[in-house]
Amino acid sequence: MVFSPDLKLKKKGFHYILIATLALVHTQAFALQNAAEMCTSNASDGHDLAVSTPLSMQMFGEPEKIKQEAPFQLLETNDFYQINTGAGLVVEVQKHNRLGTHIGTGDISSMRYHGVEYQNSLKGSQINSGFNQLYASQNPATVTASYVDKNHIKVVVNAGKLKHYYLFRQGVPAIFMADTFSEEPIPNLVRFVVRVPHNKLPNGAQCSEITNNIKTVEAHDIFEMSDGEIHSKHYSNSRLKDWIYFGATGKNVGIWMIRDNNEGGSGGPFYRSLKMQGASDQELTYIVNYGEAQTEPFRMNTLNQYTLYFTNGAPPLGLDVSWLRRMGLDHYIAKDQRGELAFNTVDNIKDSRPLTLALNNATAQYWGDIDLQGHAIIKDIIAGNYIATLYKGELAVATQAVEVLPEKVTTLLPFKNENDPEKDSALWRIGYWDGKPTEFLNGGQLTWMHPSDFRMQNWHVTDFRIGQQSDREFPAYLWKSVNTPIALHFNLKQVPKNSQLRIGITNAWFGGRPAIVLNGWKGQLQPMSEQPKTRTATVGTYRGKNTMFIFNIPQDVLKLGENQLQLSVISGQQGQDFLSPGFSVDAIDIVYK
Repeated sequence: MVFSPDLKLKKKGFHYILIATLALVHTQAFALQNAAEMCTSNASDGHDLAVSTPLSMQMFGEPEKIKQEAPFQLLETNDFYQINTGAGLVVEVQKHNRLGTHIGTGDISSMRYHGVEYQNSLKGSQINSGFNQLYASQNPATVTASYVDKNHIKVVVNAGKLKHYYLFRQGVPAIFMADTFSEEPIPNLVRFVVRVPHNKLPNGAQCSEITNNIKTVEAHDIFEMSDGEIHSKHYSNSRLKDWIYFGATGKNVGIWMIRDNNEGGSGGPFYRSLKMQGASDQELTYIVNYGEAQTEPFRMNTLNQYTLYFTNGAPPLGLDVSWLRRMGLDHYIAKDQRGELAFNTVDNIKDSRPLTLALNNATAQYWGDIDLQGHAIIKDIIAGNYIATLYKGELAVATQAVEVLPEKVTTLLPFKNENDPEKDSALWRIGYWDGKPTEFLNGGQLTWMHPSDFRMQNWHVTDFRIGQQSDREFPAYLWKSVNTPIALHFNLKQVPKNSQLRIGITNAWFGGRPAIVLNGWKGQLQPMSEQPKTRTATVGTYRGKNTMFIFNIPQDVLKLGENQLQLSVISGQQGQDFLSPGFSVDAIDIVYK
């Protein structure tokens, strides 16, 4: 290892101790603020909450001043590297598998904060199930550690086609982490799981707390509690655009996971995935990418950065990651290779749903909110060619290609040919064309309860009268063996010549798709939509690929007065109850020309 001349290296047994003085440099602090809380509804009226804090890799200021408690130092033994941050946090990273435990090479094997151990002594904190199990027939993982300079330490874990970094900054009680990989690991996900004994960190997300479960409801990860509620790690989810950090607390401690701009992730601004589980351990899980409910390919060779931050209980005030540019990280993209995108107008989009501008290509993804004046700006974009998508709520209504240039602000042209179904004249409509089912029956609980939870209202609605009942009385989800067929009744005072029945869905599972009988006329069979292949509705997400099914109605089918539409779910696949084929409803209407 190479050290600067003013540092003194001491050898003590198997330990190498670096003695240095603490020198904190403070910059402006920016608030870390989430837009939605876990285990609650963020859409009581079908509208999203606005995200009040835009995300950028460079946005965060320096954290509050930490009193130095010990020298900033790297120690080495035969079994592990030990890093003392000088801010009350001492971390050990395992160099080899620890016999008699599930702690493997590259795992965090100890996290002591103010002298209290917060790492499970038998299971490591690690990527997936361990660095030696990421790829078939991979070579054993290796670990190295070194000083980058007197203020920074870097630990590198090489594991097959994935490289994981643990990074430490003098005087900051945090483990900065980063990953890059050229091939998706087993089992089709990349996530870092932090394992803290539950009694040390008991206060997590209630909906993912399973310590008092009495039976399994579904698979191996959804449980009924002693009070009848159904909890799961999946119900700790939030839309990516709605959170910056999450964590749990205990006596005089808070442990928080803070994300980057998620440019190397997959799924876009509305993607949901688990974050926490309270069992024998309080598990904090950072998802880099995840196969469950995924709507797009994974991104390779893009650096993903996230931070585990320790406090005395309160959420962290801010975080500076600008120094990462000096750490020699693979696939780090510097500021001079990034640009900005500005957008200044939105025309012809009916309704007042929140608007989101998103960018994506094979390398990266970004998003930003469009304000009430129609303006948006997205910063720190890796230079390249992207598809820009305009979302109304969560429904894509327009796209265009754009090139983002390094060190320049690119102005996005106004979108043309917006496809906003809400603007079409309708005989009647239930729901909003916004890519979400949250305005319907049980819509406020879909993401943090199992459909069978007793707190849900009865899903089985046999009849629905359009114009007399509210959207809140129509089921957000329809299943083949739970609540269909359902009869929709409506009255017409006029009958148009050319009309279409449109059924919009946000997601479907097990091949579910709509079939209709309108006043005795059977609508044409619809093809199966392209959707995620995993569970969705029961694991807290309605997000799939928005699809509109169109039925062209013959002229003699509709009639003056009473009409009846019978709606069913069809599929070539089988299933029982809430695992039977089905779909999530976006909106249903009859439009005419």
